[in-house]
This record gives sequence, C-alpha cells and structure tokens, in this order.
Amino acid sequence: MLIKGWCPGLHKPMEAKDGFLIRLTPPGSVLKSGQLNIIAETAARYGRGIVQVTMRGNLQIRGLRAQSVATCQRILIDAALSDPAPSLERIRQSVLMSPLHAIDPECAPETAEIASRLMAALAQHPLPDSLPPKFCFGVDGGGFLPVGSMVADITASCAGHAWHVHCGQETRILEAPKVAAAMMRFAAEYAISQPGCRIVTPRTVSAAPLHRLIGRLPAGWRGYGVALGLLKSDDIHQIAENLDEIRLLPGRGFMTPKALSMPCLVTDPDDKMAQIFACCGVEGCTHAHMDTIRDARYFADALTAKTRLHVSGCRKGCAHPGKADVTLVAAENGYTVIKNGNTQGAETHQIMTREAIGTMLKSQSEADALRK
Repeated sequence: MLIKGWCPGLHKPMEAKDGFLIRLTPPGSVLKSGQLNIIAETAARYGRGIVQVTMRGNLQIRGLRAQSVATCQRILIDAALSDPAPSLERIRQSVLMSPLHAIDPECAPETAEIASRLMAALAQHPLPDSLPPKFCFGVDGGGFLPVGSMVADITASCAGHAWHVHCGQETRILEAPKVAAAMMRFAAEYAISQPGCRIVTPRTVSAAPLHRLIGRLPAGWRGYGVALGLLKSDDIHQIAENLDEIRLLPGRGFMTPKALSMPCLVTDPDDKMAQIFACCGVEGCTHAHMDTIRDARYFADALTAKTRLHVSGCRKGCAHPGKADVTLVAAENGYTVIKNGNTQGAETHQIMTREAIGTMLKSQSEADALRK
C-alpha cells in the first residue's frame, strides 16, 4: 500500500518529488555486511542510488518507482531489516535506546532489557494506535553520552540504582523492573487527556552533537559521521567490503570496531561537515525552493568548525528541528537568515542571495578568528 504525505516507513512509503521514499530502522541499529550490500543494491536498482542516514539513526532509500515498492519491501523484509508485521515494526521504531548500549561499560546494563519489556507490552496493547505517528519512548542508560541528552516524548533515564521516568514535567522514580509499566501508564494517560498530541519531554542536558560521537568511543569502537547524511550505493558497498557490521548512530553517523577512511565520511570531530545540516532540497521535495545540498557544500568553505549551519528548503525544517548558529530558509529568490534559532525563528536578515550569504559567513568566521 502506498501512502502519500505520511511519516515514511518500510510498510508506509511516502511519495516525494523524486519518487517514493521508505525508511528503515534496523533491529538494534545493527547492519551486517550482507544487509548493507542488499540496501545498496536495492537503492541502485530501484531508486536513485542514494541512501540517507537520518538524525534518528535510520536509513532512507529515495526515488523508488511506484511499481517497484512492493518488490523492495519483500527484499528488505527477507533481509531481516524490518518486521513483516507493520504494527510490530512501528512499535520497534518508536522505542529508542542509548546508542552505545551493550558496548559502553558505563551505560546501565538494564537498558536493553527495559526497551525489550516496553516493546513486548506495547505489542499486547491497543495503545500504539492511539499515539501520534512520531511519538517515541526513550530508554536512556547514560554513560559516555550523558543522561538527559536523549530526545523522546516519554523518557526513562538511569540515575544510580534507580530509574527516572519523565513525561512532560512529571517524573517518577522507580526500580528497573517497574520502568516499562510506568512508561505505558504515562502514555495511556496522555493518550486520553491529549489525544493525537506530542509531549516531547524536555532534555535535562544538551543533546549530544554528532561531533561527540565521531572518533574514539568506549570499548575500542570508533564513530563516523556521514557528510550531509548522504551515501551512494557504491559507498555502502565499500563499507560492507571493509566491515563485518556497523551500528547506526543518531546524528547521521555510525560506529564500528574497525578503522575506516572514505571521502564521504567525517572522521575528525572538528570537521565542519559535522556541523552542517541540509534537507534533500528542490530535487526531492515539492515544498523546497532551493538546491540545499549544493548550497550547503558551497557555504561549508566559509564556515569555521564550530559554526552550526542549517540549510532548509522551506519553513518545515525537516533536517534539523533544533536551533543552529545560522539557519537559512529557502525562498524563491534566495534565503532568509535566522541567527541562533530554528526555521520558525525571527528573521535576522531578509532575502539574501547564495553569494551574499557566503560573504557574510566568511566575514563572520574571520571576525570569530580575530577574537580568539
């Protein structure tokens, strides 16, 4: 079944300007080399040969023809990249875990067990049908990535020997075996009182930026960013040739126990490409006004490593809903500029051309360098 204008998944493809889009959430965020090759072959044969790594650590295959969607679904399900049951796949996608669980020795050992209990409870309950499509639960075991940095509607975070379950401004302190049930109760109460609404519990610390996950990680693993979140099929094949498996990371990256060097990867946490966000732009979206990918690469030359830049094709801000040092929102004849805000923020400058913005960013970078 093809569904237009929906949050995409494998079972719910979404129609975009460049064809149909499906989103994959690999079980445990783990991809074996064989699965990587299947994803690359599917993208090349049936799509545009491009796979996006998203901010939530998912994969998106773009440009699928309507008549090939069902074939792609069968191929990817057979490769164990999705649950065959749409309802169970949606539940699995809605439960987020600390990305370094079972690797970071400082991450609470109960993290995966709590997530598993929560998914089992959701599978036996009608509650998921009452929650909005993007509603998510977070199981935050802390460790290398600080407790409180995870973004979810309802979050359980480890605090010593206890767990804190947060829903909006309300918190309950519980032992690990009771956490999943408490998260279910919170969700059920909210579904009744605020049907169809998101909660998005506030973080207690800043979200871990991508550059925090690039480089050395616990237990000898290494983190890599994907420049602008884009991988070509050939890139994925090359990764599969060199690695037995990868684990996807939030913030458009992945981790592996082996070293890897490729032009499409960000290997240095100070690389400015770790701080640049861009949506698919006019090529893939009917709402976009500019070629945001091209322009993001153009602006990169003018930035310092510490400047967070978001280039958005429209006001929706799909690539980076949070704040950035500089947010550019495309219009028909240029970009509006918003400093220290998101796409919904107040404009700092009216419409400017790409060249004028490049000059402004370069001047700002030079001024920042002089202040140092």
